[in-house]
Amino acid sequence: MVLDSETSQFIERFLSRVESEHLFEQATKEAEQNEKKWKGRWDTPARRIFAPVFRKVFRESFPNENNKACVYVEGEGVPESLARICSRKLFGSAGTYPDMAIVKPQKIAIELDRSEKGSGLKMALAKASFNVLSGCWEYCFVLLYNKNGKLSVDGKKEAEICKIYEEQFHTRIILFS
Repeated sequence: MVLDSETSQFIERFLSRVESEHLFEQATKEAEQNEKKWKGRWDTPARRIFAPVFRKVFRESFPNENNKACVYVEGEGVPESLARICSRKLFGSAGTYPDMAIVKPQKIAIELDRSEKGSGLKMALAKASFNVLSGCWEYCFVLLYNKNGKLSVDGKKEAEICKIYEEQFHTRIILFS
C-alpha cells in the first residue's frame, strides 16, 4: 500500500504541527492537571488537543473535501461515510475506530498513545495494525509519545519489525520525545 502524494503531504504537515506545537506535551500536562476529572485517562485530553489541528491541516490539504464527512475524531460522533466502512465486528467488538481518521482521499487511521516502556510501544503497534487488518483502513499511523526518551525503533531488530509492519500491515509508528 502506497500513500498518494496528497495524503503523504497531509500526514507530513500534521506531524510537523504535532511537533512544532508540542501537542503531546500539552495533552500530558492537561491530563496530569485534571487527573481526577479524567480519571487517569490521557486519551480524552489528547484527542481534544489534537483534533482542531488535525481538522485544520485537513482543510488546508483538501479544501474541496467536506471536513465533517471526511474527518473522524473518537468521541465526537461517527460520520455516515465512516459508519458504513467500520461497521464490521472484529473479535466481538463493533468495528475498529481509531483515535482520529480521514476517509478521503484515502482511509487513514491515526492512533495516539504514550508509553515509557517497550511493552507499551509493542502494544500500541500491535493494536494499531488491527485498523488495517480489519479491512476498514488502508493505512495506520501510530503517534507515540516517548515521555522519558528511552524508547527506540533504531536497532537492527526493531527496524526489521517496523519494516514488516509497514510493508505487510501498512502501519507505521512515529516516536515523539
